[in-house]
Amino acid sequence: MNKMHIIAKIAAGILGIYLILSAFQALIRSLSIILSSGLSSGKINTTSLVIVVTSLVMTVSFIGAVFYFLIYRGDIFARKVVGRGVELPDPPSPSAWYPFALRLAVMIAGFLFLQKAISTSSMLASYIRFAFQSNTLEGIRQVYEYGVYFLIYLAIAIYLLCGAPQFVRWQVKKTVELCKEFSEK
Repeated sequence: MNKMHIIAKIAAGILGIYLILSAFQALIRSLSIILSSGLSSGKINTTSLVIVVTSLVMTVSFIGAVFYFLIYRGDIFARKVVGRGVELPDPPSPSAWYPFALRLAVMIAGFLFLQKAISTSSMLASYIRFAFQSNTLEGIRQVYEYGVYFLIYLAIAIYLLCGAPQFVRWQVKKTVELCKEFSEK
């Protein structure tokens, strides 16, 4: 394991801890909103209970996946970011670190977008509950609005978690061109 693997594994651990804490915060917030509205009305209907259980299962599975892939098995994340070599030597020049650093930053941004998609899905679950209870056009509009937000965040997160290969190749190529242009002047 070289320096790039170690840095990627440390970044994965830090990101994992951040995502777990954020997911716990979103879980506690959504549970308190749902339970306080249910207790104030004096009853909790089955639709609310199904939404609470679904939100709870999604959040717990997200926390479990984050713990497993980023903290417990951070070496998988490090190999994905750094590359597939058995034992890569340390890069000879600082410019060789650029694609690695860019992939690492893009993948961390992907996890942050995934966290935003998960929190948006919990808000979507709350608005679905609101739409069923109020049966108004405003509630249905908010359900569609948060549904579109969720799909956009999820699509961006998936692309970034794949390492944004087209973006990284384009950025590295443009950086090399820019460096050659400056060296010619």
